[in-house]
Amino acid sequence: MPTPTYKGSTKWKQQRGTSFGSSREGQDHIELKYRGPSHSVHSFLKVWTKNKSCPEKGFSHCKLVQAPSVKEDSHGYSTAVLRFEGIEQGGGEAQLGERVISEITYSFNANWLSFRIDKFPNNEKEMPTWYSYLGESMTARYTSQERPTKDNLIGGTYAQTHLTKPEPMRKDSGEGPKAHLLTQNVDYVWIIPNGAFTYEETGGFYDVTEVWETFLESNN
Repeated sequence: MPTPTYKGSTKWKQQRGTSFGSSREGQDHIELKYRGPSHSVHSFLKVWTKNKSCPEKGFSHCKLVQAPSVKEDSHGYSTAVLRFEGIEQGGGEAQLGERVISEITYSFNANWLSFRIDKFPNNEKEMPTWYSYLGESMTARYTSQERPTKDNLIGGTYAQTHLTKPEPMRKDSGEGPKAHLLTQNVDYVWIIPNGAFTYEETGGFYDVTEVWETFLESNN
């Protein structure tokens, strides 16, 4: 069968119809449309491989999540949709790019926790009082070229800015004041300890899971 003769463009070109947005967790996404000759789809796909950076200005932190979805839309021509996702890392993006080879995904959870305050100024019995609060945790997942250690985790800054600061919700027991009467940095403090992490190594690459949690502790 002879190769078709194309009267229009013989190259793949970006089309109108770009869409973009962000999730509540701060993950950006953008979809680009390209159109070109169907006979060169294979060459086009070789260029746009998974994890390739988005070419749009302001979205270089977004990576191609999978091979483009291609559909033939007319005789001899096809349209491809490319979806990029990622979370902007601010000033540290360049440094992370040297070792992180995938998008960084974040998820959040919350659980009821409790803390104790051993005594208050007017509590002569010096009996501990227990308070409950809703503490959030954040999980970060990514693939790295470097083995993770407690000193090179990347989720700390994101945890500090995106984990909700908890407040005492109720008094569970003891002689202390009601929960809503407690004062932060006087009766209790908010802390985020160093993150915990696990990883799996495959062929010199590390699939890393970090967990960051927020706690309340007595300030006495």
